[in-house]
Amino acid sequence: MGWCSRNTLLLVASLDNGYSYWVNLLLATDQLFNAVFKGSCDETFSSRTYRMSQIKHGYWSVLEKVIDTLFYKDVDSDGRKHCELSYLVEMSRGHMPKAMLK
Repeated sequence: MGWCSRNTLLLVASLDNGYSYWVNLLLATDQLFNAVFKGSCDETFSSRTYRMSQIKHGYWSVLEKVIDTLFYKDVDSDGRKHCELSYLVEMSRGHMPKAMLK
């Protein structure tokens, strides 16, 4: 069993990351979508889009605008939009179960 599979099993076995069952399913779908398009199985597509738009402009920047438009309500008080917020959650390991952060 590969690392991603073990990580997924641990996540399903311990949903103590503060998210509901449905949000965890959406996160898993987002990570699967990212892996299908040759990204890391442990990163969301929105996070990858923000990260890549900072390194390589072009279609990543366009994609970031499209995703941020789709999730237009996901903006914090500092004006950071969905993709950047997703990246910040990934960097802070916000999707990890609390038991794995010790």
